[in-house]
Amino acid sequence: FARRSARVSAADADRLRSVARGERVSWSVLLVALFSVYLHRVTGREELVLALPVTGRTTRQARSTPGMLSNVVPLRLRVRPEETLAALVRSASAEVKHGLRHQLTRYEDLCRDAGTVDGSRRLAAPVLNIMGFHAELTVCGSPTLNHNISNGPVDDLAVAVLDLGAEHGLRIDFDTPLDGVDVTSVAAHQDRFAAFLSTVLATDRPAGRRIADLDVLTEAERALLTGPWAGPVSKAGTAPTTLVARFEEQAARHPDATALIDGERRITYAEL
Repeated sequence: FARRSARVSAADADRLRSVARGERVSWSVLLVALFSVYLHRVTGREELVLALPVTGRTTRQARSTPGMLSNVVPLRLRVRPEETLAALVRSASAEVKHGLRHQLTRYEDLCRDAGTVDGSRRLAAPVLNIMGFHAELTVCGSPTLNHNISNGPVDDLAVAVLDLGAEHGLRIDFDTPLDGVDVTSVAAHQDRFAAFLSTVLATDRPAGRRIADLDVLTEAERALLTGPWAGPVSKAGTAPTTLVARFEEQAARHPDATALIDGERRITYAEL
């Protein structure tokens, strides 16, 4: 898989925790809600199902015993644009609690109950893995430096958020499979999501804002919409036309220009 990392500043991370405290939830729950808002705004979908990795450790003994117990549970969220972020946070909190009650259910059983029988073993996507713990690990009194290399198989977009401590903020990793993924597009989404977090957290009382008012545009995209792309669709006096006619005009003017891209293959207007 391919990994790309971005940082959330210590100031933004502190603001994230502050807003979460105001809503009486953990910062990880607030981050779940914000990530859901981002997905809703870029896809238009109101019904979302995320894959949420969980520890699978419900007792003190389990938390202190080395071993592989982690699991993944589905997290179903409904994002309504007319509602406030605070309302979505409350919904996300309830759904996370519901998911945690099932964290000891075998993943295979969850897939079977969900009707996932195509062999892909994919219960939901994308994955949002929030590692909200930061502890100095020592071995026989010697400090260690932790490097997160992998969080498991990557079948789809997997987002990991790591707490780097109060002085260093958060790190957001976007992991994607090597095949069938546009790395440039993924990088753009990561940059846009990081900018979205910073913009939302910088506003006054972000939890009280409507989801429809939370903007995901970058400054460069906004400049295009308000600058070169602004104004009427066509010049005054231009006769109505059709898409086919416009295509034929473009083909006549630039027959050797690329009209269609399919993977590594490029087809010109003349070839079409």
